[in-house]
Amino acid sequence: DGTVEKTVIGSIAESCMLDSDNGPEFRHLKAVFENPSLQLATFTITEKGYVVRDAAGEIVPAVLQSGGEYGILIKMERKGSGMKTILVSRCLLGDACRYDGAARPCPAAVALGERFVLVPICPECDGGLPVPRPAGERRGNRVETKDGRDLTPFYRRGAEAALNKARESGAVAAVLKSKSPSCGVGTIYDGTFSGRLTVGDGVTAELLKQNGIAVFTENDLDALLAHVGETSGKKTI
Repeated sequence: DGTVEKTVIGSIAESCMLDSDNGPEFRHLKAVFENPSLQLATFTITEKGYVVRDAAGEIVPAVLQSGGEYGILIKMERKGSGMKTILVSRCLLGDACRYDGAARPCPAAVALGERFVLVPICPECDGGLPVPRPAGERRGNRVETKDGRDLTPFYRRGAEAALNKARESGAVAAVLKSKSPSCGVGTIYDGTFSGRLTVGDGVTAELLKQNGIAVFTENDLDALLAHVGETSGKKTI
């Protein structure tokens, strides 16, 4: 009949700048996203709200895996629900970021997303190394390729990036790829490129430990759950 019914579902509370380099503004935005009263966020780049939840009400995985500012804010929103945050190696989540261009998806690590806010990291990529890239192994305090090229600066930058993400997100622990020169925990390749293992930690695992962040691999997730006070019960993860 030509009539139009309109319903006001909300009003603009304030406008903010989405810029992680603007410390005060970004801290304020994170506080806004942590507040359970938040119902809608819109960005002027498209002048409409983003759909971040699926039909079941769960946050879309691609949003949680984003490394951008919006991904961080969504993580803060989810953190407000009481879920604890952990770092997880990206290759364990199915990202093809290994030195050989492959992934090492671990279903048990992926399933942690049902209990925790997951912050994906790849210290080698974050440190500036490409995919694919020459394999590296620890030789003392250095990380080198088989022919002796020094990769240590890349690994150290990646470790610092992981530590910064842990601090930014309030991560209580990290699940890292076993045996890796950056992420190995307790056991790593011995630097001879022969497949032999030795006692030691990867560069990132070592730095996280030094700063009080508990580190685990995909092989000891029960220890992770015990550390953060979770129990697996009858559910296998």
